[in-house]
Amino acid sequence: MDNIFQFLSSKEQLAAALLAIIAVVIGKFIEKFLKKDVEQLDKTLAVRKEVRDELTVLQNEVRTLREEADTWRAKYWEQVQLNTQYQTNLLQLQSELNDVKFEMQEYRRHNILLTEKLAKYFPDDEFHRGIHESTHPISGEHPIDITDTSE
Repeated sequence: MDNIFQFLSSKEQLAAALLAIIAVVIGKFIEKFLKKDVEQLDKTLAVRKEVRDELTVLQNEVRTLREEADTWRAKYWEQVQLNTQYQTNLLQLQSELNDVKFEMQEYRRHNILLTEKLAKYFPDDEFHRGIHESTHPISGEHPIDITDTSE
């Protein structure tokens, strides 16, 4: 220990030792702050990686949802097209049905007129006379409405 005190005996040596101690203390503070900065940087990098991973997951989810929306949009327009086609077919069939109804009414009207003419020539004939006198076995109505010739 005497060597240490002899070494520290001069003012210059004492100043050098004091400077060395201050340098070590300052070095430790700098090291401590740098460690904090490195730790903070590591935490920041970890948070950035986590956010980046979450962003990737959300981007994939958005991509999936857009693809699903495109699929449903295509299905919707297919249904709209089918509905339009069915409505067109329905209108066409209703028109054809109205035409057939009109033709049937015309045939009934002509049939009644012909039956009436034949009934004039063959008044005793059961077939020609029966069309006006016969009724439906269940409802009791005439099978052909001879009063309605408007349609």
